[in-house]
Amino acid sequence: MPLGEEIKDDFIILKENPVATVDSLDIPASAVKECPFDLIVLADDSGSEFSNDKSSVLFRYNAAVASIEMRLQQKQGSVWVDVDVLDNNDVGEFFSLGFIIDEKNRNYIGYLIHWARVLAIHGAGTYRVKTFETTILGTGNKTTQEWCLKEYTPERAEGTVKLEIITNSVRGDIDDETDFIDFGDVNWYNSYRLCGMFGFDTSDYVEEHTIFQNGSKQYVRDEQTPKYKLKLKRLPGWLHNIIKTDILQADEIDITDYNKNNPNTHIQRPVRRNGNYEPQWDERKRSKLAPVEIQFENRFDNLRKLRCTSQGASIGTGSSGGSSSSGGTVSANLKKSSFGIVLDGGGAVITTGAYGAKTMEYNGKVTGWDIFEVSDSPIASSIVIDVWKDVYGNYPPTVADTIFGVKPSLSSAIKNQNTGLNIAFNSGDVFRWNVDSVSLAKKIILIIKTIKT
Repeated sequence: MPLGEEIKDDFIILKENPVATVDSLDIPASAVKECPFDLIVLADDSGSEFSNDKSSVLFRYNAAVASIEMRLQQKQGSVWVDVDVLDNNDVGEFFSLGFIIDEKNRNYIGYLIHWARVLAIHGAGTYRVKTFETTILGTGNKTTQEWCLKEYTPERAEGTVKLEIITNSVRGDIDDETDFIDFGDVNWYNSYRLCGMFGFDTSDYVEEHTIFQNGSKQYVRDEQTPKYKLKLKRLPGWLHNIIKTDILQADEIDITDYNKNNPNTHIQRPVRRNGNYEPQWDERKRSKLAPVEIQFENRFDNLRKLRCTSQGASIGTGSSGGSSSSGGTVSANLKKSSFGIVLDGGGAVITTGAYGAKTMEYNGKVTGWDIFEVSDSPIASSIVIDVWKDVYGNYPPTVADTIFGVKPSLSSAIKNQNTGLNIAFNSGDVFRWNVDSVSLAKKIILIIKTIKT
C-alpha cells in the first residue's frame, strides 16, 4: 500500500460480545427450578391424582436373559444408592417378567412408580431405575432417565402441565429404528410433567345443510371441534424424542394444566394431536435446547347439533353435495354408526378367551349385530361371542358386564344377525369381546351396530 493512501469504508460499531435475539414462547415461569432438565415429579400424602404423579418403566429381554432385577436408585451426593428392589408393590405396581411376550418371543418386565409412596418412604430427591441382568454371556445393566421428586405444592406445580398417556399395540422403537415395542392390550400408562402451558382454546366448525325448493336453507349437522395449543419451554433433544414418540403416538392423551392465570380450566382434557412436531431450534446459536408449540384437538367428537328437519323436497346437502333427500332421513343416517372386531386364527381355529377393547367416543344405543365367517372360502362353523361393557375406571370388563341376552353366534353357518336391540351406553364406556366357544371358525368379523343419542 502506498504510504499516506487514504482508505474509506462504512462500519457498524457493535457492543462487546453481542448476543443474538431469539424469539421465545410466552409461557409463565415454572417454580420448579431445582430440576432444570430432569423429569419433574410431584407428590404428597393427599391421595389426589391431581397432586400425585406416576411414571412407568418397561424393559424387554430375549431368552438369553436368565434373571432380571429392577432397582430404584436415589442420588446421594455424587453416588447412586439402591433404595428399593422393584419386585413387589411397595412403591407402585410390579409387572413380572413375561407379562407381555412379543412375536420375537421376548419377555417384558415393567413397573409403575407411585411417587407418593417413594416420597413417604425415601423422601424427595433425584431417582432413576437401574436393571441388573444375568445372561449366558455374563451380567449387564440398563438405566432410565432421571426423575426429580419434590413434595407437591401449588407454587411448585405453577407453570407446569401433566400429560397422561395410554399406549397399546406395537410401535417402533425410537432408540432402534429396526426394532419395535409391543405394548400388548394392557393399556400401558405413563405420565410426564413438563414446564409450559396448555389451552389457548379455539374451535373449528363444520355445518351440513339442506336447501329446499323455495331457497330456504336449514342445517342438518352443526359440529364444533375444540382446538388447543401446548406451549413448552426450551427442552433438550432427548426430551423432544420422548414427546414426539412416547406421548404424541400414544393411543390416549389426557392433559392437565397447572397455570393459575390460565383463563380456562383443563383437568385431564382428552385430546389427540392435530399437526406436526416442530421444535424451534436456534440455528444461529446452535443451541441444544428448543421450545415447541404443539396443536391438539378434542379426542371425543361429541359437540354436535343434529336437526331432524321437516319432510319436504330438498335439492341436496350444502357442504358435501349429494342426491335429493329429505332432511329427516339425512339426520337419522348421520346418527348411525358401528364398530366391531376381527378374530383371526392365522389359518387355525380361533381360540377361546377375551379379545381387544374399544372405548366409545359418543353416547348411544346398540341396535343390533352382524357376524360373518370370512375365510377366503367361508367355513360353515359354530361360535359364541360374549360382549362385555363397563365404565373406563373399571377396565377390564368381565363376564359380569355382559350386555346381550342372545349372544352373537353362528351354528354351523357362515353368517347371522340380530336387529331391534336397545342397549344404552355412554361416552367413555369400554367394550370387550370374549369367545365362549368355537368350532371350525378360522376368521370371524363381528359388527356391533349403534345409533348416537
